[in-house]
Amino acid sequence: MHPFHWILNILRVCSHSRTVFVLGFLSGCLVVSSTCAQQLDFLTAFELAHNNDPQYLEKKALRQSALEYRSQAIAALLPEIAAIGDSSWNYLRNKKVNFQSQGIQRFWSHIGEVSINQPILDISRWIKLDKSDYQIAKAEAILDQAYQDLIVRTATAYFNVLLQQETLRLTKAELEAQKQTKEQAQLRFKLGLAPVTALLEANAKYLQNSATIAESESALIEAESALVEIIGTAQNSHLVPLIEAFPLESPTPDDLDTWQTYALAGNRQLIAEMSEVMIAKTVIDSEKTGHYPTIEGYSSFAFQDNSSTFGQRGETGVIGVKVKLPIFSGGGINSKVRQAHYQHEASQHKMEVLKRSILRDVKNNYFTVFNAIRQIEALQGSVKNFESTVQATRQGLSAGTHTVVDVLDAQTDLYKAKRDLTEKKHRYLIAWLRLRLASGLLHQDDILKLNQYLLPVVSSS
Repeated sequence: MHPFHWILNILRVCSHSRTVFVLGFLSGCLVVSSTCAQQLDFLTAFELAHNNDPQYLEKKALRQSALEYRSQAIAALLPEIAAIGDSSWNYLRNKKVNFQSQGIQRFWSHIGEVSINQPILDISRWIKLDKSDYQIAKAEAILDQAYQDLIVRTATAYFNVLLQQETLRLTKAELEAQKQTKEQAQLRFKLGLAPVTALLEANAKYLQNSATIAESESALIEAESALVEIIGTAQNSHLVPLIEAFPLESPTPDDLDTWQTYALAGNRQLIAEMSEVMIAKTVIDSEKTGHYPTIEGYSSFAFQDNSSTFGQRGETGVIGVKVKLPIFSGGGINSKVRQAHYQHEASQHKMEVLKRSILRDVKNNYFTVFNAIRQIEALQGSVKNFESTVQATRQGLSAGTHTVVDVLDAQTDLYKAKRDLTEKKHRYLIAWLRLRLASGLLHQDDILKLNQYLLPVVSSS
């Protein structure tokens, strides 16, 4: 067995288990979530994407198409049996006297034949069979890659909606806080406790943030449209938000070389490209067979009958072997062999480009996960400190030790830190998914894990 055949078998098993899991488990989750029609969790969103996303369905159809390569290759090794029948009415006007006689004849002619052709020696057909295995392996790897891509694309779209929703909520909360500060500044100005510059600063901050709300609402609409594009239907349901503090997991094992080794062994896109290299290799072998002889066995049985005064009547049988030995073809075969070698070399370079790109993706996402964890932990502390700062400056404003501008600045810092914290959480989740995608380790359990990061679905009943 060729070393790449085991990859084909593994991918077929993975593909089968993937289908069973998705149609069994996730469909069950849909039954559970049917009682929660007002909320859409990630599991339900992914099931919709799995059934409706055209990019994934395209790869699924192409995989089914690729499975036919093997059937076609096997068919080329089997006997070809054909039956021919012909029945015709004929007119003959003969001016010469011969064995066909003179005069006009009108007659029916009936012919029937059964033939069998069997390739005995044709190496190109066996190479085609090997090629079909690589073509199927490539299609299987592409489908698995599309499935993992679907997880990442759905998660990116889903959590981006949550990100934009939280950004809009925080912007509105900041606007409300600034409104209260503005009213307080107006009161203090009327009482002569604050200068006009404090009132102008409060109004400017309020108007500036009012304009930001429109931008946040536009970003939310765009994010929702991106999700609908994947799941295939507009949902009136509300997305289930993230829990306040989900666990932050560092990449395990904590070793970049190990993750890159995983990628070189399991990245489905790379496996597909390896199969493409082997396909190009079979093309070389196939073109070389243009120099090789072919042997074909054939046999036929035929009968003929007509109502004329001449012509054959009876049966004939033929059996034989045909040998074809190429001698000269103008150099065309050698040219095709050279061309196939260049195409094989090009596919190897293409695979090397992909390999380096995958290693870079693994490295970038590996460190992005670590950096995001550190940033989240730092921002969580910053939010707590800024909340204390806002409270202290408000108290200081009442006591006369702080100004309205101090309160506005503290509020701005607080809500900026909250928005940054929300964005870093989103960045962490996506980087964690992309690391597993690039390493070829993304699977159904990760869907479950992501869903556990959401708040429990509340039944509408």
